[in-house]
Amino acid sequence: MTPITEPIIVQAVDRSVVETVEAFVRFRPGFHGDTGMRDYLYHRLMTNLPDGGTYRRADGEGTLLAQAEWYTTLKYRQKKAKGPSPGHFDLAIPTPEELDLTKPRPLAAFECGRKKNATVLLRDLDAPADHEGPEPADITKLAREIRWAGLHYGYALEFYDKNQGEAKELISQLRRLVPSGESDRLHVVVLVCIGGGRPALTFLPAAWEERIRLRFRAELERIESLTCARSGAGVPRRAGTSGGHGNRVPPEDFLSSCSNEARALIEAVEQRFGDQVRLVFGGIGMTVNRRPKGRLLRIEKASDAICKLDPAVSHELAALLHLSVRQTSYKIDGTQAFREAVIAAVGRALDK
Repeated sequence: MTPITEPIIVQAVDRSVVETVEAFVRFRPGFHGDTGMRDYLYHRLMTNLPDGGTYRRADGEGTLLAQAEWYTTLKYRQKKAKGPSPGHFDLAIPTPEELDLTKPRPLAAFECGRKKNATVLLRDLDAPADHEGPEPADITKLAREIRWAGLHYGYALEFYDKNQGEAKELISQLRRLVPSGESDRLHVVVLVCIGGGRPALTFLPAAWEERIRLRFRAELERIESLTCARSGAGVPRRAGTSGGHGNRVPPEDFLSSCSNEARALIEAVEQRFGDQVRLVFGGIGMTVNRRPKGRLLRIEKASDAICKLDPAVSHELAALLHLSVRQTSYKIDGTQAFREAVIAAVGRALDK
């Protein structure tokens, strides 16, 4: 059994980050939004961490070394919430010495972003520890938890496959806004990978870049010699995503510009029902359709709501949400309970 120590975890994390970067460069069309990045990083962490990413006690029980949706210590202002509450990290790894505790502190936390604006990622960066007003921006959460809550390491993977200027702005702001004492523990990799071009990689801070380029020299030279995969290359086209169909757009364009809550719901529907449904994406909304035909529901981007529901879906959803009257639209609630209710309603409608 491999010992679970901080140095071994850090080595596994660095390797997992490099492998996630390479996978994105090679297989970019297969990464759908932030969730695709997070899931691949989780896969690599569980592969590279000791004992397949598991910790086992003598009694046979234990825990996972990489865990998703880890709650923050500090509070943030959530959308649609009545008051400040803890946010969550995409992934985290518990402190090795506390693996037997019910609630161990995180040793390292991770945030994954695709095509995100620098101003959004770094919002309220200087907010004090007791400030309950910051919005839970990716890098802000990591920096504040390092500064005020004792997080040892924060890792942000920010990938750009369209707007190179936004990547440059993020790098510039990070170098200007993050104090050197914190930057030793806040690690950010910025990847620019535009289809048909060569990838451009920046690791921050400089000390991390020096270490990771020394240890993974051959791997990074190989990655930077690759040509970035073009959108749609080698991927079967979904109905509604090819050109010549009015306002329809590729799935990644819609998923990268809608709310996190809507994206999580869409990805959950796709994962649960697969070929039973057909997803059609447009500039302002998308629909989930039966196969061979028939709309089940529509998601509007501007209102962040579900609307135009199939009568069977509408009936089942109202019942699952314990509503006496069916609604014509439902504001997308980011909770797991709401997602599960929508999934169940769609499933029951498909079974009829």
